Amino acid sequence: MIEIVSATKVYKTGSRPAVEEVDLRVGRGEFIFLAGPMGAGKTTLIKLISCEERPTKGQIKFLGSDTAAYKERHLLLHRRKMGLVFQDFRLLKNKTIYENVALALVVSGRPPREIKRRVPVALDRVGLSGKENSFPSELSGGEQQRAGIARAIVREPLVLLADEPTGNVDRETALGLMELFERINEGGTTVLIATHDRDMVGRFKKRVVTLEQGRVVGDELQGSYDRVH
Repeated sequence: MIEIVSATKVYKTGSRPAVEEVDLRVGRGEFIFLAGPMGAGKTTLIKLISCEERPTKGQIKFLGSDTAAYKERHLLLHRRKMGLVFQDFRLLKNKTIYENVALALVVSGRPPREIKRRVPVALDRVGLSGKENSFPSELSGGEQQRAGIARAIVREPLVLLADEPTGNVDRETALGLMELFERINEGGTTVLIATHDRDMVGRFKKRVVTLEQGRVVGDELQGSYDRVH
């Protein structure tokens, strides 16, 4: 599904590449932890996959197509196939949870009837039925992240990308969120989660791709995050 070939990304302000000579294949329906400390290149890799950033050299292929060849319309279609979850939730404070989730469909030009059908389903999947009319400030951190996940899955993406999604919640809440990601994956969605949470990676026993200083230093099925100290 996703093929990364010798990808390097150099930012103008960086003293070294954010990612360097990364080779990675992601199959349809996989669940992968991108593990490593802060600054290892995890966020950059997610941005390359979502086409928020382009590689300085190398290739990012999605469903067999080289993303470097995308025209604007292809880029929009690519991003609609990606669901993004952020550490800081990124909910609009002046909109209800329903409106926050619906916005992902509104900007895609989906008709009102479809929006009314899809939003309740997404909220139910993440355990937020009954919270539709609440504002973000009325929810706990875990509930806000669940709303962020609902927004990411409401378009039924092929790939769900999460960047440190448990970084701003407590341990018990983090476990519940990871179990939610696991259920979403079991429904057929490919899931990639960037994290430096050693314990969480070890608990779930998924494929683990470990990065250090922008390079892939480990790739294990049912792995653990032990290489980085």
